[in-house]
Amino acid sequence: MSSNKGRATRRLEKHADDDRQFGFVFDALLATGVTITDVGEITIEVVEDPGTLEGASPSLTVANDQSNATGFTDDAGNTVPIGKAVLADVAGGVASTSNSVVYLVTIRVTTSDDETLAGGFEVEVWK
Repeated sequence: MSSNKGRATRRLEKHADDDRQFGFVFDALLATGVTITDVGEITIEVVEDPGTLEGASPSLTVANDQSNATGFTDDAGNTVPIGKAVLADVAGGVASTSNSVVYLVTIRVTTSDDETLAGGFEVEVWK
C-alpha cells in the first residue's frame, strides 16, 4: 500500500460546531485514467493541540464518504475530475483549551487498477 499526502491547496478548516462536506483530492496520487472505486478505512488522530497532549482521542467524525460522482472546483479554483476525490461530511472536533486543534485524517482507497492508496489530510478545527 502506498501512503502519501493527497492534495489540499491549504489545510482544511472548520469550526467545532460546523458540519461541512470536504473534498479530499487524490488526483496527484492517481495515474492518468485511474479513478477511486472504493473508500476503505478512515482514521483520525490529533497531531497538533497546544492545550492537551498530542495523540489524544479525536472527537472529529468523518461520515458519508464516497468517491466524487461529478467534477467539482477545489478551493484554489482547480477542476477535480470524476473519481479523483473522496467527498465526506466532517463534524465535531474540540478545540480544548487552545484556539484550535489539528487532526490528521487518513483515507484509504481502492483504485480502478486494484491498487490501495492512503492519503493524509490535515483538518484544523477552531473554537
